[in-house]
Amino acid sequence: MNDNLVEYRYEQVAAKITQLIHRGTLRPGERIPSVRRISRQEKISVSTALQAYFLLEDRGLIEARPQSGFYVRLQSRRLPAEPKITFPPQTATRVGIGDLVSSIMKASRNPGIVPLGIAAASPELFPTAKLHRVLASVARREGIAANRYDMAPGHPELRHQIARRSIDLGCSLSGDDLVITAGCTDALNLCLRAVAGPGDVIAVESPTYFVLLMILEALQMKAVEIPTDPRDWHSGKSLSLKTTFMVMLALARPAPRWPKPMTAKAWCCCVLRSRRLWRPDTVWAGRQPEDIANRWND
Repeated sequence: MNDNLVEYRYEQVAAKITQLIHRGTLRPGERIPSVRRISRQEKISVSTALQAYFLLEDRGLIEARPQSGFYVRLQSRRLPAEPKITFPPQTATRVGIGDLVSSIMKASRNPGIVPLGIAAASPELFPTAKLHRVLASVARREGIAANRYDMAPGHPELRHQIARRSIDLGCSLSGDDLVITAGCTDALNLCLRAVAGPGDVIAVESPTYFVLLMILEALQMKAVEIPTDPRDWHSGKSLSLKTTFMVMLALARPAPRWPKPMTAKAWCCCVLRSRRLWRPDTVWAGRQPEDIANRWND
């Protein structure tokens, strides 16, 4: 990527707080300004403020405490070494991880093992009592409607509320643009089936979420691993497969956690452009893919 790219606003905010921590203005254990406060002070959106705090979390400078806010993290212990750049084979292969996943699922039921391989948070982290009260209230208010399945594309009012909340993320959606699925796995399954078929090649991060590989195996699709860098998402421009069809999936980490979210988009757009896999009128997050792809320095 071009090192002269303009620094994002959330990176500027993160740099300012980092300076306060290094100077001792904010000491270990002290609470840093709330998300809403920093949003008002810096004249940025709440989502941008959250991106800045997530970046500081990833760097080990702050930590979130439930129902309390963000605090400067104690630096007394030695942090583990930064992961190295991955170098997976650059060939498309069929996926077969059924036995491995079965062993992971079996191990996750062992109370003496911390299930780091399972994308499920501990039940102790959820506001269980509050959720029970909300569910009970809905059941009393909605009556028989609470026991009925909603057909696709989902409950109209729920889609409307999601569209409203998407404004905070910079989106411009209506309820008709949304489809409610039975979780993220169902959504990924539907998306893949809509744009690819058996034998097609799907590019995924390495490492990636194992459930994604399970979906590819079930749909009889092939996977090619994209080398990743712990700081810059993609470690190089080495993907040069001669395939008839390719779908780009960047699913291992949520976009707000990437050091430079546009880095992933620029790289994907560059590959898509080289394979002529977009229409001229395509718009990605309000921008033309051609403009995004130009950010990747060939």
